[in-house]
Amino acid sequence: MINLFSLLNFAQYSLHAQAVQNPIHGYLRWNTMNDVYFFVGRVLDAGLLLGGVFAVALMIYAGFLYVTSAGNPDAVTKATGTITYTLIGLAVMFAAKMVILYISGSLG
Repeated sequence: MINLFSLLNFAQYSLHAQAVQNPIHGYLRWNTMNDVYFFVGRVLDAGLLLGGVFAVALMIYAGFLYVTSAGNPDAVTKATGTITYTLIGLAVMFAAKMVILYISGSLG
């Protein structure tokens, strides 16, 4: 009996519910160049985020290699190389972001 009343109560409120808005509706319309710039910026930001997460994972891996090397010169070389290339990759990612911000700022 309680379930029937709760179902009727839910039906009463669902009749007055508003339509759900599509959150990505504005992203898929290409009316102006600002929409394209916004979309490309969001994709690049997502790429930078994923690259940053990957770089942190590589740094943890390189630190683990370095700690467990036990003085083995080959393992130490591999760990320091991983750290070096990860830092270079981070620098390239942030330099690319700065170049994109500079270009987008100068284009208006």
